[in-house]
Amino acid sequence: MSELGTVWSRMIFPMWFMGGFQFSWFAFYKVFPTMAIISLCNPMIYLTEMTRVAISGQEGYINFWLCVLAAIGFAALFMFLALYRLKKKLDYV
Repeated sequence: MSELGTVWSRMIFPMWFMGGFQFSWFAFYKVFPTMAIISLCNPMIYLTEMTRVAISGQEGYINFWLCVLAAIGFAALFMFLALYRLKKKLDYV
């Protein structure tokens, strides 16, 4: 249980905070452009922006279809990495 706090503070909280839950990507870009561009490596930003666009319209958010494409790309990347690691682990058995 003591490691859960470390995981939360070092991995989950930054991904959540930089994932755009409290603000849109364009609002973040206006305040801190460098970090906003770096946050585009976070798959959560695309999911939150996609949800905002679906609920309130396209104005002021990342393009919906760009978000869909990025979400599919990240899912394919993570699936490939997971299958690679699984195959590597099963080869040792």
